[in-house]
Amino acid sequence: MDINLKDFAEKQWESEDRNRFKFYECPACGAKFFSREKRSHCVYCGSGMIKPCWSESIKPDGIIPFTVDKEQAVDKIRNFCSGKKLLPKSITDLDFSRETMGVYVPVWVLNAKGKSRASFKAVKGESFKKGKTEGIKKDYYLLKREGEIFFEDNILKTDKTHGFIKDIEPYYFAEAKTFDSRYLEDFLCDKFDSDKDEACENVRSTIEKNLVSQYKNDISGFSNVQLESMDVSFDSQDLKYILVPVWLMNFKYEGEIHSFAVNGQTGSFTGKAPVGRSEYLKYFLLIFVIIAIIGVIIAFLT
Repeated sequence: MDINLKDFAEKQWESEDRNRFKFYECPACGAKFFSREKRSHCVYCGSGMIKPCWSESIKPDGIIPFTVDKEQAVDKIRNFCSGKKLLPKSITDLDFSRETMGVYVPVWVLNAKGKSRASFKAVKGESFKKGKTEGIKKDYYLLKREGEIFFEDNILKTDKTHGFIKDIEPYYFAEAKTFDSRYLEDFLCDKFDSDKDEACENVRSTIEKNLVSQYKNDISGFSNVQLESMDVSFDSQDLKYILVPVWLMNFKYEGEIHSFAVNGQTGSFTGKAPVGRSEYLKYFLLIFVIIAIIGVIIAFLT
């Protein structure tokens, strides 16, 4: 499959930017990030074991600035948590404003168009009866399909892409600005330098899986349809390394890290609230008491 992302030029940070920001690595969760201000704890797991580091890092091509401010993001989180009776008290007691941080997260963004061609082996069976002999006559076919492929502002997922990104998409990359480190002054910035090779392989597998599914849905009247070959070629490709804005609130409950995330451009929210054990027990006992009282009243009236 002809998908070559290796030829795109990588930009490197200037020395003045390296001196302006402090780079950190967390041994506990493996996160890498940098900040203008000195940090003592990991932005993702809260570990206090972070250590300063510097390694060669790809400089972003562009950046989508924050348009949703912190107050709006915190309101989204508060509204989500309000009314949730089973939310642990240790979470509701948190200072949401203090715990919520603005983070720029890097992603690979692909714009491309191309063509695909595929061949499938297939079988068409027909029942027959001749005298006392019954059976199925099978004819074998080689089916060919072709179509066009379009990628528009498609975020390439890799093992290092944060799960919350797909839950708070979309981002509108037409609004991205040429990268300038001054955008990072008041925010943290994630640094994972996702491998282009890995992104490339994920594109290959995703394209093949989706195309095979679509082509098979287009084939009717046949059985045992199997992919024989596939070729995908791109007429144009444009790959960019872009920073996207996220308001992030991480917290730990019973040893597990939970996250609330807000898209810093659109305000889209994602998060899952943990259930507190004591809150669950109180709620269960309350329901039990109410049912018991209702039972007593019914028994008394009858």
